[in-house]
Amino acid sequence: MTETLRDQQRRIAQERILEATAEEILANGLMDLSMQAVADRAGVSHRTVYNHFESKERLVEELAQYASDEMARAGAIDLPDDLDQLPEAIERNWRVFEAAGVKSEALARVMVEQAAEGRGFSASESSQRRTAALRRALNDLRPDLDSQQVEAIMALIRVHVSFHSWYRLTHEFGLDSETAGEVSAWGFRVMRDALTRGEGPFD
Repeated sequence: MTETLRDQQRRIAQERILEATAEEILANGLMDLSMQAVADRAGVSHRTVYNHFESKERLVEELAQYASDEMARAGAIDLPDDLDQLPEAIERNWRVFEAAGVKSEALARVMVEQAAEGRGFSASESSQRRTAALRRALNDLRPDLDSQQVEAIMALIRVHVSFHSWYRLTHEFGLDSETAGEVSAWGFRVMRDALTRGEGPFD
C-alpha cells in the first residue's frame, strides 16, 4: 500500500519527535523528561507533540518500539533457538546497537533509570520471543533440570547477553562494542559448556 502524503508527513513528524525524545533523555535523563523540552528540541509546538503522543509515558513506550524497530532493520536478530549460534548473535547485535547510536543509547538509558526506580521496563513482543526461545534451548540442553532451575539459569543468561549489559559494558566500563561483544560471547560459551558437562549451579 502506497503511503499518502498526509501519512508520510505524520510519520516524519513522529520520527522527528521520537529522535528529539532520545536526544533529550540522553542530555537530561528520563526523570526530567518533559513534553515541552521534547517540543523545543524537535522544533515543534507543545500541542504537536500531544497530537502524536497523548502522554509522556506513551511517548517513552513509542520511543522504545521505534528504537527496537530501527535496530531490527539494521540487522539485529532474535536470540536463536540453537545455543551454539548465540555467541555470534551477541556479537552481531552489539555491533548493531553501536551503529544505532542515539536511539539505542536512549533506550538503554530508559531501561537503566526505570530499573533504578524499581519499575520494570515492559518487555516487547520480540523480547518475550527471545526469552521463550532461550527457555526451549535450555530445556533441550538440560532436560534433567526442573522448571525453576531452568528459569534461574535463563535469567542469568538473559542478563548476561542483554541490551542492558551492552550499555553497561560500553558506557559505564568504557569498552568498545566489538570488545564487549567478544567478552560477552566468551562468557556465554563458558556457561554453556559448563552446563553441557553437567557442571551447572544445580549439579
